[in-house]
Amino acid sequence: MGHAIDYITVDNKSDIMRVAENYARHNTDMEENPSGSYHGNMTIHNHVCESYEDAEDYIDRHDTGWYSDHAVQFKDKSILKPTKQMETVKARADKMAEERRKYYEEHAIKNRKSEFVGCKKCGSKLSVKHLRGDKCPVCGNDLRAEYVIERLKKYNKDIVALDDQYVELHKKQQGKCPIKWLVKVEVHC
Repeated sequence: MGHAIDYITVDNKSDIMRVAENYARHNTDMEENPSGSYHGNMTIHNHVCESYEDAEDYIDRHDTGWYSDHAVQFKDKSILKPTKQMETVKARADKMAEERRKYYEEHAIKNRKSEFVGCKKCGSKLSVKHLRGDKCPVCGNDLRAEYVIERLKKYNKDIVALDDQYVELHKKQQGKCPIKWLVKVEVHC
C-alpha cells in the first residue's frame, strides 16, 4: 500500500477539517481503515503566504513526512486579471522593446557600408566583414557611434521605467487578493 497526498484549496478555516475528512473517506484503504476516518493530524498555521506556490513551499518545509498534514493561508492571485492600465503599460513596454531591437539591428556594425571601422579607444582599424559583434576584439570598446549607444541606453532606461510602473500597478492590485487556505492531506491507501 502507499500514501495518497493532495493539496486542496478552501475558502474558510471552518472547511479545513471537513475537506480532510472527505479526502480520507474517499482515498483511505478500507481494508485497513473500514470506517475511512481521518487520522486528525492537522496543523493549522497562523501565517499568510504571498502565493499558492509560497504556501506549498511553506507546508513542505513544515512537513515531518509521516501523515503530517498542514493548512496555511495564501493570497489567491489566480483570479486577478491585468487592469486596462496594466495592459496599456505592458503594450508600451513591448512596443518600445521592439523599437529598440529594430534600432539595434539597423545600427549594428555589420550593416555599415564601409569595409573598415576604426576603434576610438585603441586606434585599431578593423575589417567589418570579420567582426562578430559591435565590440572591438582588441580592447572591447563599443565600435558604434556615440549617438547610437546613447539612444540604446535611453531605450533601456525607458523600458525599465515602464516595467517598474507595471510592477507597482501589479502590487497595488494584489492588495485586493482574496485570502484562501491551502490544505495538505495525506492518508494511507
